[in-house]
Amino acid sequence: MPKIFNRGLLIAGEPFTIGGVGFNVTEFDNAGRIVYATAITTPPDSEPGFAIMAEVRDTVAKKVYKNTGTVSSSTWTEFEKGDTGATGATGPTGSAGATGATGPSVTGATGPTGAAGATGPTGAQGNQGNQGDTGPTGAASTVAGPTGPTGVTGPTGATGPTGAASTAVGPTGSTGETGPTGATGPTGPTGPTGATGPTFDIETVTLNFSETATTETGACTTGSTVMGYNVYNTTGTPAPAHLKLTVSGTTLTGVLTAAPGTGDGVGFRVTLKKA
Repeated sequence: MPKIFNRGLLIAGEPFTIGGVGFNVTEFDNAGRIVYATAITTPPDSEPGFAIMAEVRDTVAKKVYKNTGTVSSSTWTEFEKGDTGATGATGPTGSAGATGATGPSVTGATGPTGAAGATGPTGAQGNQGNQGDTGPTGAASTVAGPTGPTGVTGPTGATGPTGAASTAVGPTGSTGETGPTGATGPTGPTGPTGATGPTFDIETVTLNFSETATTETGACTTGSTVMGYNVYNTTGTPAPAHLKLTVSGTTLTGVLTAAPGTGDGVGFRVTLKKA
């Protein structure tokens, strides 16, 4: 037995004009009220014929509205927008730069020898020469720079002048390069826009039944065919009934299986496709 493949369901919909706005209707409820439809503008308020919480999509402004009013007077409220998408992941941290080289050690110069003193008491002992400066430690280096050598002790005599301090400083090791920032992930593609349904040349005829009436007629274009209808007005509590519609020439005839009842009435708006 060959395998059965499920296919997508294509719903063309029925065109309606309500309150001067054209709709493409794809679903009615069991009372003939609109449940789902599309339009190219905001649906009008205070219009009958829409089920409570009916949904209309504005395909131009890309908005969705729901009927928060009643079946006899619509009130359209825009659906709230969805939450903001999650933040993309942070790129990896760049690798640490290389350790700078150790600076060189510079030894201070030895002070000059003092002049010979005249014969007499023994002169004071000369000052010990300055100890050489220790070179600076390179950045993040684990190798200690060598210690400068001890200066030579001067001979006995007049105190020699103090040797000049070294001004040379070992160079600072270079800073390691910063690693590159991780790339941001790509944005997902936008889904395609749904196709627009076909347009028909239509006309609308109203049939109003009051109290004991079970048959009403209205004028229409020759060759028109009935596409659908909806209840647009009620008086009191009309009795439940089915509506049968026929077209003969330029006359649309509607027959109810039960009259509305004393003091009650019901109005239907019938949509026909012109020949």
